[in-house]
Amino acid sequence: MRKKVLNAQITIFASLVFGILVSLLVVMIESAVCEASKVRINSVVNVGVQSLFSQYSRPLLERYEVFGGVINNDEEILQQLGQYFYENCRRNSGILFGKNFDPYGIRLSEVTLLESEMLTDNSGKYFYNQIVEYMKFGQFDDSLLEFVPQMLEASEHENVEKVNDELEERQKEAGKIDGKILRLLMYVEGVKTTSTGFYQLFGSLYGANSFVKKICVDGTGFGQTGVNHRKVYDAVDSKYYDIIGELEALKGELDGIKYIYYYGIPRGMFLDGGFRNRASGILTEINKTLEKTDMALALIDEIESDTQVLLGNIGKSEAVLEANKGSMDENVAESFSEEFQELKKYETGKANSLCNISDVKEKLIHNRQILVEMQAAVSNLAGFSMSIESIDLAYGQVDACIETCRRYDAKSIVFCYDGVTLGQGKSLDFLEKLKDIFMNNVLGLVIEDQESISKKKIEYKDLSSMKCLKNAHKEGLDISPEAIYEDFLYNRYVSLHFASYMNPNSNGLLEYEMEYILAGKNSDKKNLKETFSMLLSVRFVSNFSHAICSMEKKRECLNMATALLGFTGVYGIIKAGQYLLLTAWSYGESVNDIKILLNEGKVPLTKTNKDWRTSLEDILDSKAKNENAAGDNTNGLTYNEYLQLLLFLKGKQEKIFHTMDVMELNMIALGYPHIRMYNYLYLVKGTALFEYRSGNYQYLQEFEFQY
Repeated sequence: MRKKVLNAQITIFASLVFGILVSLLVVMIESAVCEASKVRINSVVNVGVQSLFSQYSRPLLERYEVFGGVINNDEEILQQLGQYFYENCRRNSGILFGKNFDPYGIRLSEVTLLESEMLTDNSGKYFYNQIVEYMKFGQFDDSLLEFVPQMLEASEHENVEKVNDELEERQKEAGKIDGKILRLLMYVEGVKTTSTGFYQLFGSLYGANSFVKKICVDGTGFGQTGVNHRKVYDAVDSKYYDIIGELEALKGELDGIKYIYYYGIPRGMFLDGGFRNRASGILTEINKTLEKTDMALALIDEIESDTQVLLGNIGKSEAVLEANKGSMDENVAESFSEEFQELKKYETGKANSLCNISDVKEKLIHNRQILVEMQAAVSNLAGFSMSIESIDLAYGQVDACIETCRRYDAKSIVFCYDGVTLGQGKSLDFLEKLKDIFMNNVLGLVIEDQESISKKKIEYKDLSSMKCLKNAHKEGLDISPEAIYEDFLYNRYVSLHFASYMNPNSNGLLEYEMEYILAGKNSDKKNLKETFSMLLSVRFVSNFSHAICSMEKKRECLNMATALLGFTGVYGIIKAGQYLLLTAWSYGESVNDIKILLNEGKVPLTKTNKDWRTSLEDILDSKAKNENAAGDNTNGLTYNEYLQLLLFLKGKQEKIFHTMDVMELNMIALGYPHIRMYNYLYLVKGTALFEYRSGNYQYLQEFEFQY
């Protein structure tokens, strides 16, 4: 009986142990299947996502080393991912004993897209980064990097041009003041003037008919008129008016009248018209002189008011200089400051060597009072009632008029003609137009054969820049070492993969590709013109910075302005002309720099005297020529190197999207009209929900992939 009990216990224990082992084995198998299902799900997702990105543009990759998944929108991404996941779940796969076997039972439940980025998203950053990473594996000459700081300084060309524009405006204002001083000279001195000097015809000066100093006392001549320049005096010599002589002549008229009365000649045979006519003539000259005096005084008031406005504007211009001087060469800033200080001399009158305005005003006011007294006195004579009894009284009134007129002083109003140039000259307008020729006609000046310029243009409306650039976030210029190096790699990539005017792509829809990346216009000619304008601006800053700091060139421009404008006694006009010449010369030299570059020569970023190629005479002839340009210019940078440096100054987003445009245009030319970067997937992120073990379990798999 005891033995039977023991056997039963062993049987029960063994059954329990076996059951536990079987249960453990089942649990382990189930757990392994679950984990295997998850692994399988992970594999399904990875294969599906990679399958999605396997749809890249092979022609684009082979030519430009740019990856991008060919996807149009999020709906297409979800559709294709769902299809790949569904097909890779291995439904009904594997056969054992003739029956379907599916140990995982995986079923796709849902795909959720959390994020998708195209190559054009994030302002084209993904496209830019691909190119930079690709270029990091190359070996390139990085000597161009040493010029980047200078080019970044040149990027502040707007600051230099802004201050220069301020200076030019102030000089023009000063020139207008001096133009009014020249008019004052005409009102007072009598010699006709233009806005920039004397009015001349065939080398002779012209004199005005009516002017303040026309009335002289006790004869005319240098001593009576106060004119210290013979040519000026000769121009109006016949128009001076000796008022004392005319008044003395009235006494002769009175002598005749007295004689008639003394001998009893009948009144009907005598008229005192001669006396009255001569007195009226004197009164007319006094009235004209009074009128010109009032005009001169009103003009002086304008000059004084304009001078105060000029001084206020100089203060504002100095504030502009102060705000921008930190981004320009120290010597250039100092030169600007010196010129503003020179203009301030208008406050003290030292800027005008022609005359002392305050002294002229004082003398005119004094003489005007005398003219009013003269006017009253001569008016009495002109209306005098003549009779035998009143003749002696008339003599007394004429003498009183003479005494009044002797107080009028023409020679005290002094104008200085030292340094006057009376040759045929030019106007400030001529110099302004001369500068505009070089500023606004660069394409015509550097390429004589306009027919040689490509006439290709594009009419596409769906390129990447046209679709995406307007929504891109504009970034400022990043001058950190890392950013500069990355930009160098990108710009180097552009120079290696795209054509320019110097090596055009004759098979492309546009031939000047780098110029398009810089300008973004729809034709080769427009892109070339815009690129030349950018290059002109950069070269102008360098050339102007050299010229404005060169005493030799400033002196040469001053001498030329003196000769051209024909009147060295007027400071503002000459200084305005000097700076217009200096600016025009710098622009002309810049145009010549571009001609040198297009002739396969080199141009240094910073000029010295030996690097300067144009003469001032060339500029006056509206020419920018340099013989043997390429052979004589071997130091500096080439045209394509300048384009690479211009890319540093170009807005990053514009540069990126214009690069995409050129790639798309070239793909179109090769027979791939569908390629657009905004249809190319760069990054995808999301989740996929799966059921496994015949719906008993669920598993959420995250996924993320990018090139």
